[in-house]
Amino acid sequence: MKTRLITYLVLSILLVTSCEKGDGEEDYGLPLIYISQATTSGGLNNDYYVPSGGGSYTHNFKIDSINNKLEVILGVTRSGKVPNKAYEVEVYTRPDTTQTIINSGVIANAQLLPEKLYQIPANVMVDDASYSEAFSLTLDAIKLMDDIYTDKKLMLTVGLRNPTIYPLSEEYSNVVVIIDVNAIRADMK
Repeated sequence: MKTRLITYLVLSILLVTSCEKGDGEEDYGLPLIYISQATTSGGLNNDYYVPSGGGSYTHNFKIDSINNKLEVILGVTRSGKVPNKAYEVEVYTRPDTTQTIINSGVIANAQLLPEKLYQIPANVMVDDASYSEAFSLTLDAIKLMDDIYTDKKLMLTVGLRNPTIYPLSEEYSNVVVIIDVNAIRADMK
């Protein structure tokens, strides 16, 4: 009888404790803000090629033929599994960093994306119902068709700074957008 009572108590305790929050429900990881596309190489570099591949399901841009715009899709993301809180972060360009990469000669036919060709938002706001938000590097599709950009890889480094909460990821708060003009033109036809 004593053995049954002990067994019953042990099983009861196990049953009650097994109903508690499991490890999979706990918060984990560091909540860092980063540009999702900076991770597409799997950590080799922060390069983001546009277009990213063949076929309609692998494109990382949208063509707005009504307004003659090409939208390169980018995004701000927060890592870690923590409760969502709204946050905002500044978006800026780094032409000096881009020019250093171009001067290294690592990418053939590279040219700095001219400022007159693009627009980018100054800030991205992520609401408290989410951990990420998409934004676009928007290019003038008409100007992109100019012959001076034929065979070029137009490049621009886009960065994040001054988040309202959460720190930035040192490694992935910048992305180097590399636009293959010829491949984009082929998709625009």
